[in-house]
Amino acid sequence: MNPLPATAALLALAAAFVGVPRRAMAPSPVGRVLAVLAALVTVPTLEEAAAWPAAALVTGAAVFATPLPCLFGAAAAALSALAAPVPVSHVPFAPILAALSLAAITASVDTETGARLRSGLDSGWPSVIGGLGLCLALALSGDGQVLGWRVALRSSEKLVTLPGAGLVAGLTLLVTLAGSLGLAAHLLTPAVPSGLVRRFAGRLLVLGGGLAILSAGYVLYRGASFPEMLPAAAPGWAAVLLGTGALVASLAILIGDPVRAEPQPWLGRASLEARIGAGLAVAAAAAAGVESWLGAATYATPATAAAASAALLALAVVEATKWSLLRKGLLIVALVFVLIGA
Repeated sequence: MNPLPATAALLALAAAFVGVPRRAMAPSPVGRVLAVLAALVTVPTLEEAAAWPAAALVTGAAVFATPLPCLFGAAAAALSALAAPVPVSHVPFAPILAALSLAAITASVDTETGARLRSGLDSGWPSVIGGLGLCLALALSGDGQVLGWRVALRSSEKLVTLPGAGLVAGLTLLVTLAGSLGLAAHLLTPAVPSGLVRRFAGRLLVLGGGLAILSAGYVLYRGASFPEMLPAAAPGWAAVLLGTGALVASLAILIGDPVRAEPQPWLGRASLEARIGAGLAVAAAAAAGVESWLGAATYATPATAAAASAALLALAVVEATKWSLLRKGLLIVALVFVLIGA
């Protein structure tokens, strides 16, 4: 494990959680300092060209300093710490621009969510999204191993099952899914009094968040005995880290006191951040085309296709209209695929 990206991941996580209790999703001074420290820690890793996209995402998190970019930066740094070094002959500009775009779009999601919370959005919705995101990450990690109540580390030569990890991860999935669906049912039926359901679902989500932290920590602890196997499991558990952080952060919103304020200034800020992210996504598509032409003498490459798809989605988030958060979520997924394929 590379200690520098691991340290950056811890600092970015701390920056994310510092900003959440304010409920406004606005940058926190302490959180910004922690995010800047995380970005500075990644500077020595820039000797390797493959480390630039993760460093760019952490740097973008330091610029915006809201919880969601910091969580994505922490996940990218954790992936960089666990994954095997990938030889890259040149600095990949398209993934760097995509990473900066991802930071801007996630910041826009934070700001718009804060504005909607100010204008009366129920504080339970972020927890529903965070819980379902964690469930999806757990279900997909390790090719669906958690669905079979097992967690194993693989290499090209052997398979090592971690005793007890599958039980904890499976319980995390079930408890979090039950809490998310229960809270969603409560929110979707406002005419039916269901305060007891809300409280019970909230407690299930708190338990799921605790189990997720325990599960991720246990896998990392046991996996340290097999360092040659950690790179293969790194993407799945980086996603679990992101989902866990999102759930824990959203629980701080759920438990905190409601905030009411004028949302319009924050909607304007969210629109500006979305435009910055969209411009960077279009620039990433252009850079991907140039890099594909220089490297393969053709634009018809998977990297160009992924970046172009993200750019088209980016054009849909420029204007703040109905379902803007959904469109931004789709753009986030597209940008993640651009970075994964880099």
